[in-house]
Amino acid sequence: MKNRNNHNFRKLKIWSDAIDLVVELYKETAGYPSDEKYGLISQIQRAGVSIPANIAEGSAKGTNADFVRFLYISKGSIAEVITLLTVASRLNLTSQEKADTLIDQLVMIDNSAYRFINTLDNQSKQS
Repeated sequence: MKNRNNHNFRKLKIWSDAIDLVVELYKETAGYPSDEKYGLISQIQRAGVSIPANIAEGSAKGTNADFVRFLYISKGSIAEVITLLTVASRLNLTSQEKADTLIDQLVMIDNSAYRFINTLDNQSKQS
C-alpha cells in the first residue's frame, strides 16, 4: 500500500517562502519595459508561480512519492527563474544586486525542497 499523507501546503514554510518570492518577482518585473510583456515578464512570472503551485499540487496528491515528484518540478522552475533573472540582469532589465537577492531566495527555497524531498523519501522507506 502506498504511503498516504495529507500535507497542508498552507502550513509549509517552503510554500510560504515561495509565495513571498512570487510577490517579489511580480514587483521586480513590473518595472520591465512593456515590449517584454510576452517575453521575460511572462516567463519569469509563470515560472515563479509554478514553484508554490507545484508544492501545493504535490501536497494534495496524497502520497510521498507524488509529492516528491512535484517538488522536483518546483526545483526545475527554480532553475528556470534563476536563468531568466540572469538573462534579465545581463540585459540590464534587473540590477545585478536585485537579481542576486532574488537568486539567493530561490537557492534557499531550492535547498528547502531538497531537504523536504529527503524527509519524504525517508518517511516512505520507514513505512
